[in-house]
Amino acid sequence: YAGDAARPLELYPLGPDPLRLSVHHQPDHAHQLAGELVVWVLDVPALRIWEAAEKGELSMLATDVEQWAFDVSTVVDDVAQSSTLANEHGDWDAALRCIRRALRTDGGKKNGYLYRLAANCSFSLGDWPSALRYAQEGVKISRDELGCGYVRSMCQEADGHLYLGDPVGAWDLYTAAAEASPGHPLPRYYRGQGLLLLAKLLDVYRRDLAEDGKPSNRSKEVLNELVTRAMDDLTVAADLLDHWGLISESYQYRNFYLVPTLMGQGLGYLLNRAPGPTASRLQSARKSFPKDDLFYREYIFAKCWEQGLHREYGELLTGDGWEPLGERLRQEFGGR
Repeated sequence: YAGDAARPLELYPLGPDPLRLSVHHQPDHAHQLAGELVVWVLDVPALRIWEAAEKGELSMLATDVEQWAFDVSTVVDDVAQSSTLANEHGDWDAALRCIRRALRTDGGKKNGYLYRLAANCSFSLGDWPSALRYAQEGVKISRDELGCGYVRSMCQEADGHLYLGDPVGAWDLYTAAAEASPGHPLPRYYRGQGLLLLAKLLDVYRRDLAEDGKPSNRSKEVLNELVTRAMDDLTVAADLLDHWGLISESYQYRNFYLVPTLMGQGLGYLLNRAPGPTASRLQSARKSFPKDDLFYREYIFAKCWEQGLHREYGELLTGDGWEPLGERLRQEFGGR
């Protein structure tokens, strides 16, 4: 609650525990109303409110809120249309056209959500360089953004590096996001999924070596390490997601039957070592479930395989390129 000036301001951020913030100065009524608006409506991170209160800058924060609302209002139609095209219809090309139009406006240039949506659309189309560029712009825009968009933008930038063959750069960005927001589930989720992607691509490379009569014991060791650490991250992410209440139940009945069927088809193509048809099938499945991250992750794996990234990562992870990433894994999780 944001009570009278003599009482502490108690904020309940997205996370497990309430954060008690004492307001030492005596804010006027307008500042109290701004604080209530910030806490209950706009979901400004609690730390930012605390810092503004400590520095006597609640008025400046209220101005930021007002400016944010104005900027959003100038592109609200484009935001709504592009979001619908991407998240409900799976029409990522059309969504990108709409986003680019919005980004030419003054309000659009300041809208971190548009950059994150553009990155998502580019990822969905297999255009890694464009996705990375949008994500990097999103990080710049979102650094001072109201809300938690900065974390998601950092994770997207990390994904862009990973899909372009830079696992160490990706790891550092995932980890920076996790350290910046330790109670946020997305950095651990993204990092765990990234390690799983490396493991699956390395597994494909191992099979290729075995078929050529060149089995690699080193690749097995690295594969086990990647899978183990991915499970560590995803276990933490699952706990955080459960606490946050972000696990959707709206699709559960359809998921009992349709999702396993579609996933089974994709797995069949993978077992036949046909990444192209796999990516195509999963892309079609995602049009029915454009918000379902499970299809997205499997599509990304198939697309990276089709583009030959398994060979690049196989050679990197079984050679000298493994040590920088392996050292970071040991620093984070321990072990040899």
